[in-house]
Amino acid sequence: MKIVLALVWCGFATAAMPAADKYTVKHEQTEPPKELNDAVRELFAKECEVVKDAAGGTVAEIWFRTEIPGKGTPDQVKNGLTYRELVETSIVAAVRFPTAFIDYRKQEIAAGVYTLRLAFQPENGDHKDTAPYAEFALLCPADKDTKTDEMEPKALYKLSFASAGGEHPGVMLLYPNSEKGDGPKLTDRGAGVWTLNVRRKVTAEVGTANLGFALTVAGHSKLR
Repeated sequence: MKIVLALVWCGFATAAMPAADKYTVKHEQTEPPKELNDAVRELFAKECEVVKDAAGGTVAEIWFRTEIPGKGTPDQVKNGLTYRELVETSIVAAVRFPTAFIDYRKQEIAAGVYTLRLAFQPENGDHKDTAPYAEFALLCPADKDTKTDEMEPKALYKLSFASAGGEHPGVMLLYPNSEKGDGPKLTDRGAGVWTLNVRRKVTAEVGTANLGFALTVAGHSKLR
């Protein structure tokens, strides 16, 4: 009887133990990818966030822009910015995938280097309930995105088509991030979705502020 009870107890104890993190992140001093156009490379410092899977394989290396362009009123800057106070279509980061990556839309993105540009999901009814939030970073092949300027949203969508090889942009969903820490930190959002959380400097005409980013680095929409 004692042996049975001991085995039962051990079973409960094992079930109660937290599972090991599926992904890990480490901040590293690394040059921005040489595949980026020289003008684009200058937007980034020599540091990146390296996301690895449970087996230790690198999922992505992500460089966030040193100063991300923003807008907004003095009160908005003072009280805290959101993604909506950033400049739409601006470059916010660059990423290198050593192997193929599955984006939030469950599209396969080929290994390589991409810029990440800010986009807001169109409010036309076609994307209803496809994601919990409407802010995204669109993947653009580094050899095609050679200028630092912003562009019209439709031009960005078309540029990003090449990342997924179809007629839809390659997308990485942005979650809100109100945490105070600068990161990097990974958060399990449930249903296999993980985000990389960092805080970065945003520069607007009326001042500067730090904004939390939470970029989806694993998982996809529940509708895919």
